[in-house]
Amino acid sequence: MNRLKGIVSIVLSVAVVAALIFGFYGKTQAGPSVPSNVVVGRCATPGVQTLYSAIITQTTRGAVIGNALVGPYCSLVDIQWTLSTSGTAANGVTLAWQVSNDNSNWATASTITSGITSTAAGDMVEVANFGLYSSVYATLTSTAQVTLTAIGLFK
Repeated sequence: MNRLKGIVSIVLSVAVVAALIFGFYGKTQAGPSVPSNVVVGRCATPGVQTLYSAIITQTTRGAVIGNALVGPYCSLVDIQWTLSTSGTAANGVTLAWQVSNDNSNWATASTITSGITSTAAGDMVEVANFGLYSSVYATLTSTAQVTLTAIGLFK
């Protein structure tokens, strides 16, 4: 009888250890997956910055954002932009997202929009953010006035 109790207790002990090792207890289901068209940023402190807010008549750079100031590791920016021209004169506008490590030599990271010639336009795009500084750069094809606003959500 004692021998039977010993065998039963060993079998039960092995079963409990196996259950813990192989995860029979406490299993959880995986959470919902992120859709493939959504990119999750890794910014410690997301924030909104005005990137451009001016009436312009020539090719020019908007506000220079020091990426260390908007929050470390803000790898993405949602840029919402609007532009309009005065009167009926259209101006070809190209907006680029530019980055720099020295605030002097700039590289185009991505084109936000190009060849806009309508008298009013706007959209929202997501761009990658890297380097120490970033800025919206507007290239115009004529001297017709353009009112440009660009707001970025760093995330």
